[in-house]
Amino acid sequence: MNESKGDESLARSKRGFTVGASPFNMVKLELALILVGAVLVLLINGRVSDDAAVQWAMVVGYGLLAMLWLMFRTRRVLQQQVRAHGSAEKAHGEKE
Repeated sequence: MNESKGDESLARSKRGFTVGASPFNMVKLELALILVGAVLVLLINGRVSDDAAVQWAMVVGYGLLAMLWLMFRTRRVLQQQVRAHGSAEKAHGEKE
């Protein structure tokens, strides 16, 4: 069968689904791990304590810690990118 002109012009990877390189890929991986951890916290929550306040505190505490960790990591990656971009601009400006 003949491929249409539109199909020929599309750049496709034969390797399947891939994600482009991003400085935030590690943060995305950490988010996935935190979500898995959240499911585990929800599953073991009832076995740790029968008290609803303790269960609520566990879930909220985990959520707050996860939020703070992700904010810290995202800000750190962003600051590294700003520094790298700034030093690249300085180096580029000095050459001209």
